[in-house]
Amino acid sequence: MNKKEKWLEINKFNAEGDTYIITGETYSIKDELKEAGFRYDPTLLWHGPDPAGYENRCVKMNVTELFEFDENGNPNMLPTAKDIVRGKANIPELNATSEWVGQPGDRIKDEEVVLVKKASFTGRYGLTNIYTFEDNNGNLYTWFTATFLNKAVNDKFKIKGTIKKHDEFRGVKTTVLTRCRVVE
Repeated sequence: MNKKEKWLEINKFNAEGDTYIITGETYSIKDELKEAGFRYDPTLLWHGPDPAGYENRCVKMNVTELFEFDENGNPNMLPTAKDIVRGKANIPELNATSEWVGQPGDRIKDEEVVLVKKASFTGRYGLTNIYTFEDNNGNLYTWFTATFLNKAVNDKFKIKGTIKKHDEFRGVKTTVLTRCRVVE
């Protein structure tokens, strides 16, 4: 097995260089996906060498769409890889017309929002969940927390919290919240 073939196997691509990216909300089935042989990557999302029972939720991608290999067989991810994955997996971009809300330290109360994105990562302080909400005016809020929010993407509900800061990610303005709670 040469270096490239070994890399493909380790990184969940099959012998033809294909991987299957799971689309839609995956947080609730992440343990199931891991057990089925899928792997999570921030760019490639949950992906594996075989659709393994998730055929209706997969998008097939080839390694040549995402990586270039040098003469030594070392992979280099293309700068467009994330955009290609997001486009093929039909993952919507965040609202680029979002504006900052309030000032740091201000409290928001009973703000009606829709959960538009949720993700998590394990870091120095353990598991951190990241929730992105959109209000009725198209403004985005982000909440980094250890709290598990038992809501699905596209669920509508009300929140309250404190504005921690204003941030910008990939040219999109977002208001970062802290001490958030769902108001039922």
